Amino acid sequence: MPSSSLKLKEDFERRIYSENFPKQLETLMANIKDQESIETLNKLLQRLKCWIHSNFLERNEVCNSSDFAEYIKIKKTLRKIKNEKKVPFKELLGEVFHYHNGLYFLPEKIKKRLSNSIFIDCGASRGDSAYVFCQYAPKSVLCFEADTNLYNELIAVIKHCQLKVAIPINLFVSNVISDVLRSTTIDNYLEGNADVIGLIKMDIEGGEHDAIQGAKLTILKEKPILLISIYHNARDFFEIKSEIEKIRSDYCFLIRQLAPLPFNYPLSETYLIAY
Repeated sequence: MPSSSLKLKEDFERRIYSENFPKQLETLMANIKDQESIETLNKLLQRLKCWIHSNFLERNEVCNSSDFAEYIKIKKTLRKIKNEKKVPFKELLGEVFHYHNGLYFLPEKIKKRLSNSIFIDCGASRGDSAYVFCQYAPKSVLCFEADTNLYNELIAVIKHCQLKVAIPINLFVSNVISDVLRSTTIDNYLEGNADVIGLIKMDIEGGEHDAIQGAKLTILKEKPILLISIYHNARDFFEIKSEIEKIRSDYCFLIRQLAPLPFNYPLSETYLIAY
């Protein structure tokens, strides 16, 4: 769950009960033709309202039988991976190893285009997402991880698993270039690049909005698949989709929650998927 839960709750409360909320919701839902996304959004908003008025979520407010069925399906996938592969991770995350950070939901013809393209993994953590992305035969996976401890684990995983196309980068992705902050922008880092950018994934603890601002040229030119976490704060949840639409108006959008039983925080692992 994101830090400072009280502040986060107050932030969502201000949004949901403001006079401008119907307009924000209309903007969020605009051009989403996928019925499951609409149902997911309605479910998330219901859970948010329950969470705002309580310190915890009751089970019947969080999930139904289909959510439990999905949870069981995820557990089966993770158990199978543990039994069949020697993965160097103590914990296998469903959002990564079952849903592939959202790629799971895309048509096969879209995913096939990813072969031999560059993947950009913002918030690469210990390397679990890079491990999964390498299954799509990318030309390279640029793994941005600013946390020094996680970065060292990332290097160890790349070496242990022989992920030859994974490139660890100890920088934070944002909308500013700073030696002091150890930050860069995607557009700056890719300057002069001639290869196809197939995918950008972002899970950077609320820094997604700024990182997208720093990737405008790349998104405009390449139209990569975007896997963007939108659960860290209210601005990301309600505004990131419209920010992407300002850059390119021809994206299709899906909204999915990659954690079917979010008892601690109602938006856990909610992703915006654009293709």
